[in-house]
This record gives sequence, C-alpha cells and structure tokens, in this order.
Amino acid sequence: MFKGFDRLEKSWIYYDVGNSAFTLLVSTIIPIWFNTLATSAGVSDSQYLAYWSYATSIATVAVAVIGPVFGSIADNRNFKKPLFMIALFIGVIGCFIMGVVPNWTLYLVTYVVAKVAYQASLVFY
Repeated sequence: MFKGFDRLEKSWIYYDVGNSAFTLLVSTIIPIWFNTLATSAGVSDSQYLAYWSYATSIATVAVAVIGPVFGSIADNRNFKKPLFMIALFIGVIGCFIMGVVPNWTLYLVTYVVAKVAYQASLVFY
C-alpha cells in the first residue's frame, strides 16, 4: 500500500483521508447520532436542532477568534508543526470520545472540542 511514497508523504495522505472523513461525518452521520441521543433523553426536534446549531456556531466563532492568533504565532515563532500536532491529537481524542459517550450534552461539548481542533488543524495545515 502506498508504494513509492516516503514516510512524510504517507503521513499527509493519512491526514487528508481523516480530514475528508471528518467532514463527511459532520455533515451526515454525527447529526443523526446526536438526534438519536437527544431524542432518547426527551429533547424535542426543535430543541435538538437549536442545540446542534448553537454548538456548530460556537465552534465556528471560536476558530474565527483563535485561528488568526494561533496562525500568526505558528508562522512567526516556527511553531507550526507542534501546534498542528496538538490540534490533530485533540481532534482525534474528541472523535474517539464522541464514539463512546452516552450523554447528549457531553456528546455536544465533545463535538465542539473536536470541531474546533479539526478547524484549527486546517489553519496550520
């Protein structure tokens, strides 16, 4: 598998595959699973959708605020790779936790953390 690529190229291929998978899951499976968790806890459909929208908005605003700051730190202090790796690992851990958390509130918080980490990794990418 991946013959002719060196270790660095393989690493970027894996990141791109994970990046694409997260984008696909956030737009398809993750909202459906959150709806299942929230509905089973007695949250109405309109509340579920509002909570999901708030969480996505919070993640987007957080990255809009921290992205330029961390981006300039990464560029000016040569911290691009360490910051990228931190964001990557937080996102990976967040995705793992989303797969095992049974509570819709904790799931939503973990989603925000994973999405912020994912979007922050794109700043350094």
